[in-house]
Amino acid sequence: MKNLGKRNLSAYLYILPLLLLSFVFIYYCIARTVYVSFTDWNGMTQDMNFIGLKNYTKLFKDKTFFLAIRNNIIFFFGTVFVQAAVGFFLAVLLKYKFRGSSVFKTVYFLPIAMATSIITAIFRFILNPTHGDLNTLLRAVGLDSLAVAWLGDKNWALVAVILVN
Repeated sequence: MKNLGKRNLSAYLYILPLLLLSFVFIYYCIARTVYVSFTDWNGMTQDMNFIGLKNYTKLFKDKTFFLAIRNNIIFFFGTVFVQAAVGFFLAVLLKYKFRGSSVFKTVYFLPIAMATSIITAIFRFILNPTHGDLNTLLRAVGLDSLAVAWLGDKNWALVAVILVN
């Protein structure tokens, strides 16, 4: 029984650093954020005045907040369902050997090997409204009306971000 107690203590000592780091970097930050949300702090000075629920009252009266919530929900469902469907289709496609399948697999896995910042820069060039590759292609095939500012148009920005994601 005495040996069992020592073994349990050593197990807790092994996870103690993780618990301490979690507390400092996760739980303290969450608690601090909640506390700050009840103040009028501007983020730059030391002056923090407790104002209660005024920030939340102001937030729920702001139309931009609800637009942001709507866009996040659309982004979530757009990316989750589209990625699941496309991923399933591509997984089935990658399973079979066909002519050019090794090239397809290389092109498919290339974004996984590339850094997100590189992919972002590439799509910034592709979606450029004036001389981007996508709009150039659309104009070349006579679809000038579809050549828009993909990331600058309120009707197309969310769709473009979902597709790039």
